[in-house]
Amino acid sequence: MTKIKGYTEFFGYLWKYCPYSTNHKNKYYNNGFHGNTNNPTILATADLSTIPTADHPDTDGTMTMSLRPGAPGWLCQDTNCPYYISNGVFYFEI
Repeated sequence: MTKIKGYTEFFGYLWKYCPYSTNHKNKYYNNGFHGNTNNPTILATADLSTIPTADHPDTDGTMTMSLRPGAPGWLCQDTNCPYYISNGVFYFEI
């Protein structure tokens, strides 16, 4: 499978790291920050080492801008994401 980099025809390259990715962990959690996430569960977590993270081989941990009707936001499309593995759906964040 080819890697997906947050590209859309309308917005150019827009992406951010999935909060369940190793890249997000290395950039934020390992430095004591929650990072740029709106996930209330993650924001309420005091011990950042308990947040499940994994390598995202298909996307390098990037989420793409998703224009869903009524709820535009960010979508992680990696099947190796701990959120996807636990819940069976791709992680979506407004």
